Amino acid sequence: MADRLAAIRARSRAESEGIPFVELGGFTLEPEAVRAIPFDVLERLGAVPYRLVDGVLQVAIAEVSPFVLA
Repeated sequence: MADRLAAIRARSRAESEGIPFVELGGFTLEPEAVRAIPFDVLERLGAVPYRLVDGVLQVAIAEVSPFVLA
C-alpha cells in the first residue's frame, strides 16, 4: 500500500511540475542510453537514462528538484 501511495504522490508531483511521469518497469533500458552519462553523476542525481529517441537521451529522475528542472 505504501508503494502505491508513493507512486500516486510521485505522479502528482510530476504533473504539477509539468514533467512526464515514467514508470521504468515498463521499459527495457537501452545500453546506449545507460552508457551515455557516467555512473557517479547518475547516482548523485538519482537519475536513470532509459532510452534514446531521435538522438535525445530520455532520463528518469527519482526526485524533482529546482536544480534538476533548471
